[in-house]
Amino acid sequence: MNIDTPLNADDQLIIKQKNNTLVLNFVFVKNMETFEREFSLHNFEMYQSDYQRSAVVIKDKQDSQSTAISQTFEALQQETEIDWQKLKAELGEPMGQITLTANSTLLIYNQHLLVEIKKSDLINIRYVRQIFLNANQLYANNKLWSLGYFKQNSSVKQLKPYFLENNNEYDAEVEMQADAFKLSLYFEDNENSSSLGEAKLIIY
Repeated sequence: MNIDTPLNADDQLIIKQKNNTLVLNFVFVKNMETFEREFSLHNFEMYQSDYQRSAVVIKDKQDSQSTAISQTFEALQQETEIDWQKLKAELGEPMGQITLTANSTLLIYNQHLLVEIKKSDLINIRYVRQIFLNANQLYANNKLWSLGYFKQNSSVKQLKPYFLENNNEYDAEVEMQADAFKLSLYFEDNENSSSLGEAKLIIY
């Protein structure tokens, strides 16, 4: 790049041109023979120098979204076909989306809820412990997720009465199979017990 500027204290090289700023973030490993630091580019950021970040305002739709997903799960248990367009309207606008392939997309609806679609078909629904690192700043209440009777932080013992007849139990996973779906519950060790952390509902 024809630049002699040294890295700053944060191992960054900052380049400004007109109204644009490029920040190159470097990481290093120590050469065990020479004991010299060997730097390599880790990632970069580029933005307008006068850009002012606006405050993020998020309308909390977790309760209504949870209800919509729970109703979808009930419909699947009754082998009712899911209308993705109707469910999409009930969930509202996603907070973000990730393109997985040319035909599939992962939609982010709240700090727990991820929905994968392929073309115009619903593929799976995932509940995770927490998507956003700063969830407490985005939401007034740090709500737990629930999928019908299956609620985050519940134990295997508490949920066992609600397991479907066709199920397999592993060390940290319970897998329930039906004609229209497969539900996997993932448990995490928490001191002397295990608690439900994540769930994945695959729609056939």
